[in-house]
Amino acid sequence: MKRQSAFSIVELILVILIVGVLSVSIVPRFFTQSEVAHYAIRDQFLAQLRLLQLQAMNQRGVCKRLVVTTEYFGIEPNTDATCGSLPSSERRIALGDVVIKPTVGSVTYPFYLHFSSQGLATTDNTGLCSGCSVDIVGDETLTVTIESQGFVHAL
Repeated sequence: MKRQSAFSIVELILVILIVGVLSVSIVPRFFTQSEVAHYAIRDQFLAQLRLLQLQAMNQRGVCKRLVVTTEYFGIEPNTDATCGSLPSSERRIALGDVVIKPTVGSVTYPFYLHFSSQGLATTDNTGLCSGCSVDIVGDETLTVTIESQGFVHAL
């Protein structure tokens, strides 16, 4: 007769107990909301930039720009050729503890990003931006870059 080897019930209970303690005490430290917030803001910022670029290329004669403040960012809802109205509260994306700032030079808030009808990025104070970069600062610093030909991507 062969003898079968297996874990005893005591060993199984101890392993389950240790795994349970680890999952309750250590694992949440790796996945806090503050560590993920800046990634979510980066993804939303990228989506807003790409939407703004498409709108600028397809709706000529309509002012579209992305406004970034210390508290939120969003696309201004303008239907004519002049910019100026701020996004309504339901169209704003709150930043929370995350800061969005250009990588070069000093920044005064609010700052604005535009796209030309060819999809090229422009800013209020520097005109056409060639390789514009914006840092999204949370627990880490993430960079969003707008290349000189209009390609928007995250680094």
